[in-house]
Amino acid sequence: MPPSVPSSPTGSNRQRTQGARVLCGGTYDGNYFQPTVIADVTPSMSVFQEELFGPVVSVIKAKDADDAIKLANNTRYGLYIGG
Repeated sequence: MPPSVPSSPTGSNRQRTQGARVLCGGTYDGNYFQPTVIADVTPSMSVFQEELFGPVVSVIKAKDADDAIKLANNTRYGLYIGG
């Protein structure tokens, strides 16, 4: 695979160095990327800011409902709530 192409839809190694934890998945099974759960994600991480192409979910802690809405609205590719 060329160096410019990420080895996984999540860039798992990059996320780990930024402090996230891959709880399950994060690997290929043949040609298929396994469903993946990434925890301890923060808004400064690329997995929060970039659109992922694969069966991936990021777990992000919010202080309360208002903080959860701010987090959801704080990305180009995420959900938009209210406004």
